[in-house]
Amino acid sequence: MRSALGSGALAFFLAFAALLAAPGAVFAASTINVNTTADENGAGTGCSLREAIASANTNTNVGGCTGSGGGVPFTINVPAGTYNLTVDELILGDATNTNTSIVGAGAASTIIRQTVANRRVFDINPPVSTVVAPNVSVSMSGVTITGGNSPSDNFGGAGIFAGGPGNALTLSNCAVSGNTLPAGVFNVGAGVSYSGGGVLTVNNCQFSNNTAVNLGGAISYSLLNNPGAVGQGGISVTNSTFTNNSSAASASAAGGAIRVTVTTTQTPSAFTISNNTFTGNSAPNGFGGAIVDTGSRDATIRFNRFANNTASQGSGIYKSTGSLGTINA
Repeated sequence: MRSALGSGALAFFLAFAALLAAPGAVFAASTINVNTTADENGAGTGCSLREAIASANTNTNVGGCTGSGGGVPFTINVPAGTYNLTVDELILGDATNTNTSIVGAGAASTIIRQTVANRRVFDINPPVSTVVAPNVSVSMSGVTITGGNSPSDNFGGAGIFAGGPGNALTLSNCAVSGNTLPAGVFNVGAGVSYSGGGVLTVNNCQFSNNTAVNLGGAISYSLLNNPGAVGQGGISVTNSTFTNNSSAASASAAGGAIRVTVTTTQTPSAFTISNNTFTGNSAPNGFGGAIVDTGSRDATIRFNRFANNTASQGSGIYKSTGSLGTINA
């Protein structure tokens, strides 16, 4: 059978196929390699983590960082070392349709530590004039996030603050430790606070020694009555360990390790907490030493291990009375 393609069209398709098959062909992607542990902010010749993030946010070269210009997705490679933040928190993904991955050399090797008072470590997709940019996707792997403390903006999330309709945060092979939210702020999620819609996925991470005064020592996930968030939220936490996290102070404290609340108008795409280990977490004056579920949607919480968690009520799991939804164990 004779081909219907003319010689010009055939030549085009053959050339395109050769391009697809070419080794190392890259399509609309950018890689930025961090090469200094100093917290440079536009000065100096190195490519700092802060500058690499700014480069990804703006798709331009910043400081000594090159590799931008290819567009999304961005991959930021962070080699082994301790990255002490001395300027401010790291602001990532503050524009629509951001897709950025931060890849470390391993949680024991790549340590990102906040040293500035009243600053979290990562602020992902911060609101601009109360509006959160949609379709922001961020992943972090092979890093430790530590030292975040008492943000002054009352949103919580000393380690990471994120969320918003259509957004996604994926944490894998990581550690989140030693982040604190003392009294005086909206104390939810000392390790990670995720709210307002979007999907939070955690796999094979270690959460330890994170402390919130009120809700969610390690993680707080809330999907509240936000019409824009309907059907656009979910949480999955798997194959991770939670050790010595706490929601410690008030009588309403809840969720020493994890606090989840999903209200009736929302339909989360997933609500799964499975194959994790919870040890020594506490809500000494409140509810749910390991996990508290105050929402109204069904949850899958199964194949987890609990040891030495403490609370006034529900040392392992506490499901608030009067809320709808069931726990599938």
